[in-house]
Amino acid sequence: MHNHTTHGYVLHSRPYRETSLLVDLFSQSFGRFTLVAKGIKRKSSQSQRAILQPFSLLNIEYTGRSDLKTLCQVEPVGLFNRLDGRSMACGYYVNELITRAIQEWQEYPALFDHYQQVINALAAGESLTKSLRNFEVALLTELGVAPDWNFDISGEPIEPNRDYFFNLEQGFEQVNHSNMIEQSHKRFTGAAIIALGTGHYTELEEKNCQQITQMLLRQIIGQKPLESRKLWL
Repeated sequence: MHNHTTHGYVLHSRPYRETSLLVDLFSQSFGRFTLVAKGIKRKSSQSQRAILQPFSLLNIEYTGRSDLKTLCQVEPVGLFNRLDGRSMACGYYVNELITRAIQEWQEYPALFDHYQQVINALAAGESLTKSLRNFEVALLTELGVAPDWNFDISGEPIEPNRDYFFNLEQGFEQVNHSNMIEQSHKRFTGAAIIALGTGHYTELEEKNCQQITQMLLRQIIGQKPLESRKLWL
């Protein structure tokens, strides 16, 4: 069997048998997949285990014919990214989105680039709100479920001072007298929709932008609560 190498990030790891770990990775070449890190919990492997941490780019060498591959070697690429406090909670949230949104062994090179950008932004102390919303929009776009942020379902430009409903099959629908009573869905401001499309946010739109992306993400990840949310409590 030939060994394979790729650049990637640790999303999550969990115990496997007595001395091993199952490590979920997001890679540049192969998308999301899981490796067995055999014997990684032994004292002799402490240096390798210390490297297998989230949020830092790694060079990963692995082997195996089945879907569950075996880790051979891992080494850091550049400096470690250290996330603390709210930035760390945001990082685990992004990791959980990747884990729940994409299938194993499906390559998403553009999404990998967006992932690197958000992790680097969190490590650099940039705006948490902007970083997360931009990544959520990128994820929705790469998976082909992002709505049109510029035009409503009638083909009219989104207006910042108008309110809109979201039609799951068509997109954003402007609130008017004919549908105001019939619609029980939450309203979103045109300003928030435009902000998501451009990546430029103000404090006035922050909450509404988050409500829009969370609603859209539920189409992909389902209704099960996110474990990473517990870090915010």
